Amino acid sequence: MIKPGDVLLVDTNAIIEALRVNCWKAIAVRYKVETVAECVQELGTGSKANQKDVELVRDTARVHNVTPMERIALNQSYDLSDLMDAGERDLVAHALSRRDTWFLCGPDKSTIRALHSLDLLARAVSLERLIQVARIPVKLAIKDNYMEHWLSDQRTAIRLQHLHKGN
Repeated sequence: MIKPGDVLLVDTNAIIEALRVNCWKAIAVRYKVETVAECVQELGTGSKANQKDVELVRDTARVHNVTPMERIALNQSYDLSDLMDAGERDLVAHALSRRDTWFLCGPDKSTIRALHSLDLLARAVSLERLIQVARIPVKLAIKDNYMEHWLSDQRTAIRLQHLHKGN
């Protein structure tokens, strides 16, 4: 279970949603927020790109450059990594290379499938849970795929799918 002060890896979509509901700064204060360069680049090139947001993320989060060796290690460990979005892939590759305890907020089915395949699904955390644990007040409702019930449903579905394939 994540707690304030823990390492939190965030993907582009989680960053965008945290910025949208105005809780990014509070999350960055309460957790050790980290991401990868590809996610920051995606943040700066999306349809809702805002250079001020990119600068804010760079100022409040540690940004890692993912190495070719980290990508190779992910490719060797997870057959479907080539099908992932570049930011998601790099974030999971970076996570896989770490030896410390971390949690990952990446509200995408491909990330959830990858974490499951890598036996790291317990490290997935919803934006809603981050907000609740750190007691961050938010005035806007967060979108469905950032909610705890969405993550729980995805975990259940992928486990059931895995069990079904095993029989």
